[in-house]
Amino acid sequence: MKVNKIQVKTKKGCQSINIKLLKGQQINFREVQIINQRAITQLMPVNYDDKNNMISFNTTGCYSLRERFKGVMNKQQFIEMLLEIIELMKNLQDKVMYQKNLLLDFDKIYYAPNQNDKQLLFLYVPIMNYDNHVNMKDYFMRMPYTIAFNNGENLNYVNEFIGYFNNNINFSVYDFEMFVHKMAGDVSFSGGTTNGQAQNNNYAMEQQHSGKICPNCHHTNANDSLFCESCGTRLEQSSSNEYNPVQEISRRLQENEYSRKAEQKPAHGKKVGLTGGTTFLGAVSGSDSTVILAPQEPEKKAVLIRKKSNERIIISKPQFMVGKEVAKVDYAVMNNNTVSRTHALFENVNKEYYIKDMSSTNGTFINNIKIEAGHQIKIKDGDLIRLSDEDFIFEYK
Repeated sequence: MKVNKIQVKTKKGCQSINIKLLKGQQINFREVQIINQRAITQLMPVNYDDKNNMISFNTTGCYSLRERFKGVMNKQQFIEMLLEIIELMKNLQDKVMYQKNLLLDFDKIYYAPNQNDKQLLFLYVPIMNYDNHVNMKDYFMRMPYTIAFNNGENLNYVNEFIGYFNNNINFSVYDFEMFVHKMAGDVSFSGGTTNGQAQNNNYAMEQQHSGKICPNCHHTNANDSLFCESCGTRLEQSSSNEYNPVQEISRRLQENEYSRKAEQKPAHGKKVGLTGGTTFLGAVSGSDSTVILAPQEPEKKAVLIRKKSNERIIISKPQFMVGKEVAKVDYAVMNNNTVSRTHALFENVNKEYYIKDMSSTNGTFINNIKIEAGHQIKIKDGDLIRLSDEDFIFEYK
């Protein structure tokens, strides 16, 4: 698997980190805008050179975290650094950005010039499908073996820090934040419950009958998890009533495990949802109740409407392939070379429809949110489906 090459360049006293895009990769301009508007202050501004298909970070005057580790660090400085990194991870989730896009390298995390060690600057790579192949747990586990701690103070907190990761297989940002505050002696934080934590606990109680699937890495978490055990992404529901497409995609991933199962029929001999002595067919025989047939719902049809031409494509098979190679698909998207040969598969599972990206070159999107290749995502009537840059409306009624 190819990885993006990272180059450190020095020219006329200026230093920069350059990353060239691989073939098929695209810039996420939404993330570029968030970074350069300093909506997350811990992220270093990024420049995009479309001519050379490259991004760069100006690191002139900055010094790396590894250089900082060469000096002595005391407990307070260590805890402040940890809390700043935790805050960054939470900010990324709030902006629907991903920890896997961070360059978690001590040589490529910087302190801003003239900030007296108060401002860490991380490099975030706004490239779709980018992965640095280093997770947050590994990053934190390496940290104490790189730092020169102050031998003049009690170093039990360092042993506690190492022990935390040795005793916890999975990494949760929420749990880790609680641990850091406890290590700092902030009893009110670890023992009290803030309004936000109360809301999180309520949400966890509501979800006790279903596992939580991470919207970032798709790991299935315990029912009471507030953060992903694998990558640390926040799992709680938004307190806003506004439609959130990213959370909607996550919710549909979660539903997959349950909608695949056959619908449970009422047990023989039990009355179902009726009053006044009237039961559906299949109730206890021999009673004085009137037996009626349940009304039959009209058969729904699944249709794709191609917005460019208003063409209506009936999804006529349980598995319906869409792409541009006529010999391999059920519907061929003509006059669009950006669509892959076998781009996406639509599947009918127990009268619910799902879409799966078949490792296409330019991606599949639901309501403008890109889905991960190989994962089935539930779709519903009215969803906007985009294959590369070709738009369809999914109709199911």
